[in-house]
Amino acid sequence: MGSIFDNLESIREANGGIEKVGVKRIFTNIPVRKPHRQEFVRTHPDPDYRIDCKVLHLKNDNEVYFLHPDVFSYADTDVQHVCLWSAVTRAGAPFLWMLKLPDESGRENSWHQTAKRAAVEAQTQWLKVVANMSAGNYELHIATGDLGEPQWPDADEYPFNKWLEIAFKERMIDQPDHPVLQKLRGEI
Repeated sequence: MGSIFDNLESIREANGGIEKVGVKRIFTNIPVRKPHRQEFVRTHPDPDYRIDCKVLHLKNDNEVYFLHPDVFSYADTDVQHVCLWSAVTRAGAPFLWMLKLPDESGRENSWHQTAKRAAVEAQTQWLKVVANMSAGNYELHIATGDLGEPQWPDADEYPFNKWLEIAFKERMIDQPDHPVLQKLRGEI
């Protein structure tokens, strides 16, 4: 008796339709984070895929909570004014890049300035963002090869509000009595 591999042509014919089958990607998590130093990223060029907002970043838990405008005053000392940019890795994994905005006086440090520059540059080219501790800023490392176009989540299925919904599904603060705010006030 021969091997199944004796007639490769029949196997090729039987499997001929495999490359025509599509796979639908479903995103159940969209992290809020900075790009990792070893990954090339792109940011979405459409301004509708970013938003200036206020968040609460719990550093001990490494959790970021989206704040509804009605609760700003209940968390004012811990609130950060940021811009959330839609970004993807080379593998097409979406994330929200949280960039700090200038403070009330309009000042921003060199880390924030160079991160913003990186996000702007990443709209048109693949880059890595690497911290330069001695210089006190980020360095941009532009990809030297053709890495192709980014694989964005389907815009019809994943408009920007859906990105936010997924990213903050369990981390939305919209009530003054939210447990996170109560904890920050020392009530619980």
